[in-house]
Amino acid sequence: MAEDFWSTFERYLEIEDGRRSTFFIIPFSHTEGRSPDGMAPKTRAAAYGASDVTDQVRRLSAAGCELALHGIDAWLDHAKGRDELNAIRSITGAEKIGVRMHWLYFNEQSPFVLENAGARYDSTVGYNETVGFRAGTSQAYKPLTATTLLELPLHVMDTALFYPAHLHLSPKDAEVRINHVIDAVVKHGGCLTVNWHDRSIAPERLWTDTYVNLVRALSDKGAWFATAGQAVAWFRMRRSVAFETDAHGTLRFTAPTRVESLPALTLRKWDSSGRAMDVPFSEATEVSAIPEFALSEL
Repeated sequence: MAEDFWSTFERYLEIEDGRRSTFFIIPFSHTEGRSPDGMAPKTRAAAYGASDVTDQVRRLSAAGCELALHGIDAWLDHAKGRDELNAIRSITGAEKIGVRMHWLYFNEQSPFVLENAGARYDSTVGYNETVGFRAGTSQAYKPLTATTLLELPLHVMDTALFYPAHLHLSPKDAEVRINHVIDAVVKHGGCLTVNWHDRSIAPERLWTDTYVNLVRALSDKGAWFATAGQAVAWFRMRRSVAFETDAHGTLRFTAPTRVESLPALTLRKWDSSGRAMDVPFSEATEVSAIPEFALSEL
């Protein structure tokens, strides 16, 4: 009889205006799962499951967004993780699925468990109670217990900014705090990962303006707006570059085949005076051996 103002999927599409993002979907309703100490609180259970939002998910997919798993027990049980991933696959048709755990439940073995469950990447490592670099980096990295899975660390979450039990910031102070994190990523390079919940641009939260201003600030700085899967694919492409120096002191490197949907790789090198020069990658390139070099996200 009336539009459901708590259903905000399409509103995110309006705000992001063609900037693709990832929607992490809870697989099963009324399932609180397990916590590090036993059963999780009943409040962890969601009132919806993936099968309840099939129409919304398909509209998001048609708009170019990524659908991933908001896991319940996948962090500690690979069999349940496989069931949770399959619940998302059944409505998206996508085989390669990433995950972020509900309430950010995680432990040292979670990367190994998630990889065995079939997750392509994880994006759980971050703070519930504050914002910043819990993993100490803005780069996607391979956790020690994983073989192929990459971790895309989380940096900014809405509930950490605004919940009274956490930072409890005003919108103005929240934007100041966010801008500090943005400036660090601009300075050092990498990916800024933001988690904004579906409820957060609806009553009772109404944290819409902060998210709109965040998107605008990143746009003004020329950010590449990528889904989590695209960001991980770019880092995976960069990690696959191979380097070797031959007997003549020539540095040779082989880049992977270019993926057209991803930004191209660039080699940044420095001369003896410390001046930097960027060299575009081709699929197979060589340069004279130099004392220092680094791959850039430019």
